[in-house]
Parts: sequence; C-alpha cells; structure tokens
Amino acid sequence: MTRAVSKAKGRTVAKARDPLSGLAGKPAGTAGMVTVDTGPTRKGGPATSAPTLQWQDFREVFRSAPAARIDLIRNGVPADDFKHFAAGLSVPKERVYGMLRIPTATVNRKAARHQALTPEESAKVVGMAKLIGQVETMLAESGDPEAIADFDAGKWLTEWMERPLPALGGARPADYMDTIEGQEMVSRILAMMQSGAYA
Repeated sequence: MTRAVSKAKGRTVAKARDPLSGLAGKPAGTAGMVTVDTGPTRKGGPATSAPTLQWQDFREVFRSAPAARIDLIRNGVPADDFKHFAAGLSVPKERVYGMLRIPTATVNRKAARHQALTPEESAKVVGMAKLIGQVETMLAESGDPEAIADFDAGKWLTEWMERPLPALGGARPADYMDTIEGQEMVSRILAMMQSGAYA
C-alpha cells in the first residue's frame, strides 16, 4: 500500500486499490472557495436566503439544479482558487488547464489579480467539478465506507481521464474536457461503468 499526501485536502491518502473497479452493477444515482447566493426565496413567509453552492463542494455541484450551477458559472470561478485546486490533482496543473483549454497565462494573470475566470472558462471548471461529484456520488452509493474513506475523486478522475478508452475509440476522456458536450459524454461513460454496461 502506498501513501500520498493530498495537497487539496491536506491529508494522507492510501492508494491500495481502485474503489471504482467494484462498482459495476450498483444502483446509479471541500472546502469551498466561492459562494453564490442565488437570491432570496419565499415560502409563504419572509424572504430567506437560498442555500449557496460552492464550486469545490463536488457532490453538491453534481446534485444541484442547473440554475444553481448557471449562477456559479456566471459569477465566475476565482482563478486563484482554480489554480490551487489544479495543483492538488494527480497530473501537472498545466495539463489540467490544457484539458479545459484555459491558457496557463490567463490563469496565472487572473490569479495574481484575484480575478474570476470568464463564464466560458468557469463552465468548463464547474463541469469538471460536476464530474468529480459524480465519482464521489458513485462511491457513496456503493455502500462500502472503507472504499471511500481516503479516496480522492479528483485525483482518480484526472488519472482515469488520461487513459485511452475503447468506448471512445481509443481516445482519452481528457481529449473531450474542453467542451460541455464532451464533458457530458465523459459523464455518460462514468455512469455506464457504474451500471456495468462498460468496464
């Protein structure tokens, strides 16, 4: 069993086996850096503040309504938060930027100025966060607490996305991460892994 330190979460991660390998046939189903207030809501009484969605609360991003993700995208993901997140994954951060076709110079410039990414750039980042949330949800639904105790879904996803897949004609999921349509295709492949339709 090897151990690696997760920079994103500051904890030791045990890497003994791939917990997603045993998911086939199971039923389908962080520290936030930016908060989006979707405005006041009313339920027969005084206006109350709606729950906020944080882009690094991956499972919540996956389960949230599209309107909440749209608000998050429109407000923009802070570039310095994205840069810090990308640095904690299993591939070099420049590779993550390349997957999403967000220029490194853009991320560095906006991070230095504490600016947000554009809505187009933020949509790709939120799409990746949604995929990480999908992996976390798949593991949670597996019913095996030991499998998910020290599992880093972001690191697993970025490693998996670099592998050529027969379902993509030998292409890598990373090759499709620069468009929302491509990210949806990757999401469908993950769902097929869970259902056992693809392994």
